[in-house]
Amino acid sequence: MKKAQLQMGETIAILIIFFLFVGFGLTFYFKIVESGANTQAIEGAETVAVQIAQRASFLPELQCSQDNVQEENCVDIEKIPYATDAMKNSQQYFPIFRFSTISIIQIFPSSGGMFPTNQTIYQASPDTISSRRSTFIPITLRDYVERKSYFGIMVVEVYTQ
Repeated sequence: MKKAQLQMGETIAILIIFFLFVGFGLTFYFKIVESGANTQAIEGAETVAVQIAQRASFLPELQCSQDNVQEENCVDIEKIPYATDAMKNSQQYFPIFRFSTISIIQIFPSSGGMFPTNQTIYQASPDTISSRRSTFIPITLRDYVERKSYFGIMVVEVYTQ
């Protein structure tokens, strides 16, 4: 009888060790899966931020054009106030830019050109912000009235809830 009890105790000890190993393995597995899901969510948010930045840099409402030829990374200073008014008074831009802020900042020279030198073109922010990704796009600010060019940056900040 004592031999049977000893074998039963050994079996129970082996089962306890086995379930401990299974528990550690499952914990490790779920941590890896959670880490992979977080990485995919971050990559997805970054992809959306880049897409929105590309859409903003190629807006026909702001782009320079001469003889029906559009210039890349160029913003017409005369179009900025009209584009700002159109975007503030319309909900049709939300599906394009979602929760983001698009600003144009004149860098050089510090005087002349745009007034004020920092203008927000589009702004929509959620009630709660979990993260913000900023993209800085160098642009040429062209003034066709005075025939001058300035250097600026388009800042596209994309918010995630």
